[in-house]
Amino acid sequence: MVLLINLAWSNLWYNKKRTTLQILLILITLSALILYKGYVDYSKEGMALGFIEKSGHIQIKSKHSEHLNPEDLYKLGLKLSEKVEVENLEAVLKFSGIIGNENISTIFWGEAYDNPNKRYGVCEGSPVFSNTENLVLGKVLAENLKIASPDEYVNILTSSPNSGMSLSSFSVSGITDTGIPENDAGLVIASRQTIIDFLGEDNIASYIQVFLKRNSDLKKFEKRINEEFPEYEIKNWIELNPSYNQVNSMNEMQYKVVSIIMCILVFVALTQSLSTAFNERLYEFGMLESIGLKKVKIFLMLYLEVLFLVIFGISSGLVFARVTTLIIRACNIEFIPPGYSAGFILNFFITKKNIFTSIAFIFATCFLSVLIPIKNVLRNTVVNLINRPE
Repeated sequence: MVLLINLAWSNLWYNKKRTTLQILLILITLSALILYKGYVDYSKEGMALGFIEKSGHIQIKSKHSEHLNPEDLYKLGLKLSEKVEVENLEAVLKFSGIIGNENISTIFWGEAYDNPNKRYGVCEGSPVFSNTENLVLGKVLAENLKIASPDEYVNILTSSPNSGMSLSSFSVSGITDTGIPENDAGLVIASRQTIIDFLGEDNIASYIQVFLKRNSDLKKFEKRINEEFPEYEIKNWIELNPSYNQVNSMNEMQYKVVSIIMCILVFVALTQSLSTAFNERLYEFGMLESIGLKKVKIFLMLYLEVLFLVIFGISSGLVFARVTTLIIRACNIEFIPPGYSAGFILNFFITKKNIFTSIAFIFATCFLSVLIPIKNVLRNTVVNLINRPE
């Protein structure tokens, strides 16, 4: 066995240029698989967190009314707060109507929260706080209203089922940018208490958002809530955001296609390289077999060479992927998706599963690539191998 290891090691470095190129091929392929899958997982995780932050893990609303009344809010708040999985509850009040100033009027869709400053940051001015009567406008809406800076006033006309039409003036404290121009074209953020007072209503909300603690089982929690509150409409964040699965399915399919293409390229390139190298050494294999080395041991020697090659390629590939990740993070590269005016920092969510899967791809591809050179050895007798020129 020691002899086979020494032979495999010596043969591997007999042609240093070819071996270096083979290692480089494995290095690039492995690091590309890891980084691309890391980007796909990062996008998936980032989208999930973004959607959950916006809609909550669970959303509860009335089946029979447009709003949850004070009794609904009290009952749901009391019982949900007792659940160990629940981290936070947020009552949300939707409102819409016409917003305008001396320049122009347009329609709007508003969201009122108990803690609006925690939900929406601002690119100009100050966020809305729960005890203020100010508004935050979407960037495009502010531009349409020709609001150059915060502290200007706007008029809002809206209605509610119980109080009818309501009209009042509000101060604009800040301007937000969600990154989606279509959303920002009519977005108004406010404190829920401010809008309740404005509408002349009691304590009402359109729905309650339930935020769960990390690692909580969403499916089990949702099932228990449905059994406990059958009179309410309950949806999880995936149902509320159907685009999440659509985008993830597209990204996963792209990753699979790219992975298959990469593995085919590695298979073809390694097979061609190894076949050429081994065919040039058929005379050597014949001499080894003539002095008593069985074909099984020759095959083992070939696989040892590939094993050394893969170990070097994988090790350098992991280092290269890690260094590339650190460099990209340090550069703070921003990626702006189509249709968005704001982007997010390019990053990679690399997991152990991602690394092991990529390594398994490389191992399988490299060891399969040795089958064709081995067939050439099997087809020839010892005499034919020896009679071939070196």
